[in-house]
Amino acid sequence: MAHAQRQRRRRPRLAPAGFQRPRSPTRVGGTCPWFPSLKIKRSEPGPVQHRNFFGTYLNAAKIFREFILRSLDLFIAGGGPDAIIDALLEVIGPAGNLMMPSFTYSAPCFKEPPFDVHRSPSRTGAVSETMRRRTKARRSFHPTHSVVALGPQAPALTADHPLASPMGKNSPLERMLQLNAKILLLGTRQDSNSMIHYCETAAKVPYLRIPYTIGQDFETAWFINARGETETTQVLEIPGCSRGFGCLEPSLSKAGILRSVKVADAACQVLESRALLEAILELLTLQPCALLCQNPDCRICHRRRQTIPNSGQDQMIE
Repeated sequence: MAHAQRQRRRRPRLAPAGFQRPRSPTRVGGTCPWFPSLKIKRSEPGPVQHRNFFGTYLNAAKIFREFILRSLDLFIAGGGPDAIIDALLEVIGPAGNLMMPSFTYSAPCFKEPPFDVHRSPSRTGAVSETMRRRTKARRSFHPTHSVVALGPQAPALTADHPLASPMGKNSPLERMLQLNAKILLLGTRQDSNSMIHYCETAAKVPYLRIPYTIGQDFETAWFINARGETETTQVLEIPGCSRGFGCLEPSLSKAGILRSVKVADAACQVLESRALLEAILELLTLQPCALLCQNPDCRICHRRRQTIPNSGQDQMIE
């Protein structure tokens, strides 16, 4: 006797077909193969606690899922950069802080005009430039590596940006790290993660004072001062090439530090800043040249590698 097949009631789809949700925090755990002492504890599900973002500098899985579901339809419908910013601000709430790079690279060696804190456009994408133009946004004063922030702590996060060390001690990035900010990379990868430059500074790698300009141990930057005059300054700890940062991704993913998800056609990544710092400090202790790229045409990495004894023995990280 034939039996009628029971039809299953289909649940409504919350995301487009093919969309892969990030793993639950309860599945995160393990040991990073590069850094044996770095053990990632399995976390239990709980309320969202982190409300500070740079990289955008966001909170891991729960906030990331919420942000994606809220902003995807808006972005595809033509909301553009404003829709992304609004979605992030809604997720972190009124007590959260959102920071983005608004770099201008205003230095003679880059052939960029002097930095004007009020007028110089961001060279790091349409989203950061859109955020810079918002009335409540605060921008730090740095001629090459300024940042823009929104939130109750934005004035403190962007104040007194050290000119000599744009991504080092007392920089806006260090202040966000002290808040244990989450880093969200939208459509980019680790070679666009500015926090890794802070990690280089924290590790005190010996090559930071090797600039792009040959024959000196600093880089000259310029800006428009309060009197409307062009003024120069020396950048001593120079963020260099970031093309080598991609080597971090496999092991950071395996250790549970990096989470990846695809939004429409854009690959996105999210990390916790303190876990990233701990991993990179251990890496650079073992291999000081690990983050320098292997491109023979690079203007700076091959000269920086020469400052480290036996650097030719460092192996490529896979």
